[in-house]
Amino acid sequence: MNAVFILFAVLILAGCSGNQIPVLDEPTDVPPTQTPAVPVEPTATDTPAPTVTLTPSPTISMSPTATPKNFVLAEKGYDIADVRFTYQREDILVVKFKYRLDESRTSKDSYIFMTIPPKCKGNDYQYFPPHYLAKTLTGGGQFTFKMTLQGVCDADSLEFTFYPVLENPHPPFLYSEYVLQPYHLVRSFPTVNSDTIQIQNFKYIDIEHWSGKFTFDYDLSDKIPLPLEQYNFVIRGFGPDGGCAFYAGGPILREHHGQYQIDLYLTQNLLFPYQSCLNGLKKYTFTKSYFMVIDLIGGTTVYIQELNTPYTTWYYPDQK
Repeated sequence: MNAVFILFAVLILAGCSGNQIPVLDEPTDVPPTQTPAVPVEPTATDTPAPTVTLTPSPTISMSPTATPKNFVLAEKGYDIADVRFTYQREDILVVKFKYRLDESRTSKDSYIFMTIPPKCKGNDYQYFPPHYLAKTLTGGGQFTFKMTLQGVCDADSLEFTFYPVLENPHPPFLYSEYVLQPYHLVRSFPTVNSDTIQIQNFKYIDIEHWSGKFTFDYDLSDKIPLPLEQYNFVIRGFGPDGGCAFYAGGPILREHHGQYQIDLYLTQNLLFPYQSCLNGLKKYTFTKSYFMVIDLIGGTTVYIQELNTPYTTWYYPDQK
């Protein structure tokens, strides 16, 4: 029981309202968020950037070595080259690059992360840095980073970090390299938080065959532009022992105010480790749930609120 909620505890942000709790990103459990294309023409052309190679020492500290880079990858070892920045919007940065992995990574997956400065992350409850899955020793990749915090995000360089597994980046890593190219992003409208979104009248209606629907009223600040921003709402629920966890989402938000519905199909929405947890049962009671706002363009959870409303779903409602 405690394990699931401990995982949630690491991602709470300062300034959250009293009814918010943290949620830990679980890439092995949560279905990946689809990121729709943004129908905005780029405002800047590709810009090659010089790089500086950083080699981690046995103590994981790094010291820069002035090594001018061009468009050509090194013949051996880890390397990043031909890095180009594009601004898809004033708050969206697209980074294209070429990479090389060390021969020791042959036939192994590797993950290349784009490190984001802390001041640029905002109130991200499920923050997971932009990353690229490298399956071959050489190739080309792309990151897309979208600001979710109102204000300015700028930096003098961009860090690439290679990891052997998909997890929140922390040592030991495989390799790190800085790109000496400044970037500047601006978000001129508020982020989604307890001041800009409210939900009321949360209800669950049971149907049959482990199905049901959630309905609630929502009020999103008119200062957040739609459809420039694209969000959907998600309900994530857990049983009394932290088990039978599910993740169910609704349609893209079109209006700032109204009623919203999320359909629940437990046999489809259960997270992978719990797909057999209902076997032999006639009913199951969920004791804790979370309301989440997903930024579909940025591919991240930007708001979460605890819902202290238990509800029961039945295989057959007429068995009640």
